[in-house]
Amino acid sequence: MEQLLPKGIPTLRALATGTYTRPDNIFASRSLAQSLLSCNVYPHLQPPKTDHFPVVTHLDVTPPPARTRRRRKWSEVAVWDDYTEALEERLPRCPNEEEEIGSVGNLRKELTEVMKALQGAAEKTVKYSRPPPLMRRWWNKDLKTQRNITAHLGRRSYRYRDYRWHPVHAEYRTARNTYANMIAQAKADHWDKWLRNANTRTIWDYGRFAKARPPVPSGSLYLPPDN
Repeated sequence: MEQLLPKGIPTLRALATGTYTRPDNIFASRSLAQSLLSCNVYPHLQPPKTDHFPVVTHLDVTPPPARTRRRRKWSEVAVWDDYTEALEERLPRCPNEEEEIGSVGNLRKELTEVMKALQGAAEKTVKYSRPPPLMRRWWNKDLKTQRNITAHLGRRSYRYRDYRWHPVHAEYRTARNTYANMIAQAKADHWDKWLRNANTRTIWDYGRFAKARPPVPSGSLYLPPDN
């Protein structure tokens, strides 16, 4: 095993005393260490309510690209008249009430034509959306702004780490607390909005979440209820 993080770099700043120490180390096998590009500490990216610094390691490895399912932005369709017009151009002549399709084969043929028309109209008027698989749906622009402010103050606080009297340390601590509170509030608001907008499709997801088992605390034993 080889050490990837260069010596002399602290990985922790105690919240109570402000002391910098290095309890964390990054090791890798000799073969993996040959793929190392960089390994360094990023104090300005320190998450709220923790004293450890993020340690970012870059390796020269290229994983195969993940296959993502493309979805259309139906919620962003502002003018449905365009979609309706494109659909009417592609729909076949529908039989009236007095006409009969006649056979299963003809029914399947009619359904195939309708599906082609729906897909063609969507292809012409509705754009694709490719959200990342790990997207935080509660994230918003205010959180992004506050994250940038916190990161900026984190870089300055680390730069003046030897000057405990510098006011940037108090500013950084205040910004981290504000950022943590904003995250908690954004998650709560998103959850409340999701519950209030539950429909016949998402209500089943709500039921599944409500019936989910509570997390088991570390060191405790979970006993299922008696039937």
